[in-house]
Amino acid sequence: MFTGKNDGHFIALDADSGDVLWEFQTGAGVNAPPVVFEFEGRQHVAVYAAGALFAQSPPGDFVWLFSLEGEMDEVPDPRGLSAAEALFVKNEDVEADVVAGGEAYQRYCGQCHGKDGRGSHGGGADLTVSALSGDQVEAVIHDGLKQMPPFKSVLSDTQISSIALFVKSHLQ
Repeated sequence: MFTGKNDGHFIALDADSGDVLWEFQTGAGVNAPPVVFEFEGRQHVAVYAAGALFAQSPPGDFVWLFSLEGEMDEVPDPRGLSAAEALFVKNEDVEADVVAGGEAYQRYCGQCHGKDGRGSHGGGADLTVSALSGDQVEAVIHDGLKQMPPFKSVLSDTQISSIALFVKSHLQ
């Protein structure tokens, strides 16, 4: 039996006892069901690790394929970065900037607030009519507000500042 966790661990359990047989860190939240299949007489397990926004798990885009034969040592994070840092790989300067803020906004905010900030099927507020200051936007992202969850445990202060800068400069 197999299960994934929000912290990125993929776990094989003994179906009778529930004991952990093995565990593997995938680098992103494992929220998709695994697939077990046979290929050329060998059994395999595949799982997609992508994270989940509302579970606040590390994001990623990894497909892992395991054979049920042999052993494998733990591998380092496939990106060499924490999940939060991975959003900023394209930027030489990790200071809050609008490009990084836009990328992070699309990943963490766009599902609820819409790509254009006008709200979406996720029920987020229309950000284009907000009169909040940049500091207030940062505080809402950090601590949450009403139905919006806090992102302080998922995003760094630099990422929060970048998103607030993007919201203030491109959506309001």
